[in-house]
Amino acid sequence: MKLLIFTLIFAGLSLVSCSQRNQKMNEPTPTTQYFPTREEAVNQGKNDLLELIRQKGVFQADINPADLEKATQGTPLETFQLNFDKLIGGDSLSNFAQISGGKEYTVVPLVANGQTLSAVEVVQNDKGWSVAGLNNNEYIRGLKSVQQSLQGINYSSLAVYEVPNLRAKIYMATTPEGALYFADYPGRYSPNERVQFGELAKVIQVDAREFYSKYGELLKKQKLVD
Repeated sequence: MKLLIFTLIFAGLSLVSCSQRNQKMNEPTPTTQYFPTREEAVNQGKNDLLELIRQKGVFQADINPADLEKATQGTPLETFQLNFDKLIGGDSLSNFAQISGGKEYTVVPLVANGQTLSAVEVVQNDKGWSVAGLNNNEYIRGLKSVQQSLQGINYSSLAVYEVPNLRAKIYMATTPEGALYFADYPGRYSPNERVQFGELAKVIQVDAREFYSKYGELLKKQKLVD
């Protein structure tokens, strides 16, 4: 089921809304540009954002174009969406990857003077890499908090698992000693605080099951299909 549509109604959060992104994720327009590498696509997104700021004043209150122009690409954030049916149906979890779908898109922060200024979202298909969104404030805030918490820690990659129907993003940093978890879940967890996997998985499952007990019948009536 495409529970994301239901999320827009009840959670008030759209991870693919035009208000947060330049265009809907994974829905290339007829004029979509494709690039052979992720880096080239991110550079195009950076240039697009600079043009928006200079010509239309978009985001001017938050970003200095001079800083953005010299910004470099930071550690990519790979994003996945959890399977809601598996989340509410599983008795126990050993990791979030076991109930996630494939990679949805990649968020690449733009960094200057050690600070994340903005971010470009890119997707890949058989045609290459394309820009899918710009300056997603939710991810920028979460990234800044997680990166601050990871200062001095050696980590090789960073991923985020979006939880359908809950206003929750789970950040996972891979380190030589194992995975570290942070969660951006209003009312539950702040992304600047590390949380143990077992505790986090239990809270997410309990909340997901509670959501389904309240709205499960309505979900079925939506007749959402894959």
